[in-house]
Amino acid sequence: MTCSLSIKLTKNYCNRTILVQVIVLDVFERQCCVQLRPLGCRILPVKTDHNGLIPSSLREALSQWTPGAPDDQQNPVPKILYTVPNGVNPTGASLTLERKQEIYEVYCECLLLLL
Repeated sequence: MTCSLSIKLTKNYCNRTILVQVIVLDVFERQCCVQLRPLGCRILPVKTDHNGLIPSSLREALSQWTPGAPDDQQNPVPKILYTVPNGVNPTGASLTLERKQEIYEVYCECLLLLL
């Protein structure tokens, strides 16, 4: 992962005084940890396959929180989903239209900032 606009926005959103959970694709977990953990972000990986992010994995990862519930400072509701819809590096996976729609439904339910 390079210092793209998405990472810059994420870095601006995270700070060391407030714990922020960032959902990332499992293939990005290691790179995101290096860049975002020092900023006070907690990384929550979601599973991928040859078609990219698996929507059921995203729902499962978010199932421990109630949408719109107040934050618990020890385990805050994830606020950011960092994903790449087309040509995920290093796998080259691209989301199908059906998956994009499913992810968008989760996005709307959970009020995530989608990067």
